[in-house]
Amino acid sequence: MVVLEQRFSPPLGSSLRKMLGHAWGIWTSDHPVEVVLRFTPRVAARVVATTWHESQEVLELAAGGVELRLVIAELTEIRPWILGWGRECEVVAPASLRESILLELDEAAAAYENRSTRRSIAG
Repeated sequence: MVVLEQRFSPPLGSSLRKMLGHAWGIWTSDHPVEVVLRFTPRVAARVVATTWHESQEVLELAAGGVELRLVIAELTEIRPWILGWGRECEVVAPASLRESILLELDEAAAAYENRSTRRSIAG
């Protein structure tokens, strides 16, 4: 590793916070998207207890679950986070994200189904 003497000077008037303000992680976009997620009562307390994003709004639902609203720059980075909640999280909006998550879960279920079927045939 070589340490250089050169330094980077950001352009005047630039702001990392301004550039990444809507980012879920580091991806950014000029077209922020509102994401609406519903969480089951089982994980509601965990969702409420954490600040996931500076834009978040949490609404407690009558059945004990919560709805989390976020405005994020780009949907790609949030997909694994949503999938990590499994059946405890439902994407309400946008429709494109809901369909993307549904397709991912359908494909995962099919993979498990195919493996089970192959094992029982082979066994």
